[in-house]
Amino acid sequence: MTEPYRYVPSSVSEIKDFLGYMVLSAPDNFPEGETLDEEYDLMFECLGIVRKRIGEARYDQLIDMAQRSKQLFVDGNDLAARAMLANMKEVVSGREPKYE
Repeated sequence: MTEPYRYVPSSVSEIKDFLGYMVLSAPDNFPEGETLDEEYDLMFECLGIVRKRIGEARYDQLIDMAQRSKQLFVDGNDLAARAMLANMKEVVSGREPKYE
């Protein structure tokens, strides 16, 4: 049996859309069958796809922010985690984070 098709964001614009989806859906409002771990695995995968386009420094910053936001969700600090995801949208666009 084959795995169902899974869309993988592969451009900066698509990653920004994905981060917006994460702000609205995380930690537990994902489509049926999806989990926080799976969504973050997808995030790490799509960041890897644009790694060369965004540069190593920005990639490293985004990976760190993603890891911290996931841990914030795990710890139950949803508001701070969502702010971190919103800041990731800024960073992936080449701007400075603006939410605290």
